[in-house]
Amino acid sequence: MQKRIYLLNALFLFPMWISKTLQPLFWAGEGKLNLFSLSYVAMAVAGSLSIFYSSLLAKTGIRCALLIGYALYGAGLVMRAYPQNALLAILTGLTAGIGASVTGITLRALILETDEVNRKKAVLHTDNISTLSQSFGAMLSGLLVSFVSLYFHNGYQISLWITGLLAMSGMLFVPKTGYKDDFSTHKKDRASLSLKKKPDTITTFIFMACFAQGLCWAIFIPLVPIYLKDMGYSINSIGVILSSGVALGFVLKNIYVSLTKKYEINNSLMLFTLLSSASVFLSACFLSEKLKLYFALTIIAFYTFKATMSLILNFIEMNIAEKGRAHAVFGIRQTAFLTGDIAGGILMPVVYHHNILTRYSIILPVLLLIASALIEKCDQLASRDR
Repeated sequence: MQKRIYLLNALFLFPMWISKTLQPLFWAGEGKLNLFSLSYVAMAVAGSLSIFYSSLLAKTGIRCALLIGYALYGAGLVMRAYPQNALLAILTGLTAGIGASVTGITLRALILETDEVNRKKAVLHTDNISTLSQSFGAMLSGLLVSFVSLYFHNGYQISLWITGLLAMSGMLFVPKTGYKDDFSTHKKDRASLSLKKKPDTITTFIFMACFAQGLCWAIFIPLVPIYLKDMGYSINSIGVILSSGVALGFVLKNIYVSLTKKYEINNSLMLFTLLSSASVFLSACFLSEKLKLYFALTIIAFYTFKATMSLILNFIEMNIAEKGRAHAVFGIRQTAFLTGDIAGGILMPVVYHHNILTRYSIILPVLLLIASALIEKCDQLASRDR
């Protein structure tokens, strides 16, 4: 089952990162950045209902949820090849958003079925898969478009079709048997009771922190390839820059884990958040000065430090979830993050067209630091309930 978890994660995350790189470039090139924003917001709206999807998962079972998730997500990625009008943009976002949310929650539920030792390994390895998928996805996105364009005039559209079909292929590898279905009704009840004890602390802090993170990433990450293109980098160079940062992040976080064998990760969260925030701040400064090389280097640094920061956050999430809050933690975290995505998706074109990132470069770094501080506090509060 553990190897199947890794394969399913790869088939979910690999096409995700190819599409994340290609969609904003394609839609911006077609003069449809406003439609991209609309699609992005629609996807976030669908994802903001994740707490209801987690309840549905407890009733339908993991296998059914995975089949639905991969089918919808793949269909949504294929629809990204057609930035025709507002209705289709919204439908694209809703389809991909529901599929991604259901798949993401269910894959995390699978990890919780393993014992504590294997669970920590699974968190690390699935996070490594995420990093590798992000790296190769960003790098190969440019190569894929270039290769397809040799044979078809609509290279971006065909490439987006390929990403959708690759995601749909995950349905072929969903196991028919072997589920413990631990993510079930009795755990849901425990989660609800546990959270009711501290309705104004753990629940509130998780929502606030994940909302801030979703807001920051929705504004910054989709604009990175666009800014790089504006500064004169080719699609292939953009892919190399993004993948270089992710590859270095992969190396750094594995070195970090090897140096913290007991997974004592809480004390390092603020350090890596500070490093990631500093990279965002410096990139905005270099962007305003049109310093092409330095901007690219800070983007590489951002992805490098963000990888370890994300791994630490995933460890903390599992740490809180395994204390009987799985149903609530997964649903609330994803709901809050994607609610932040809604706000970020709405603001993203405004930020781009009015150069807000360069004019108010301190805002995103401060929000990221506050979010990590809240997550640390949540873990401390959850530890008291052991």
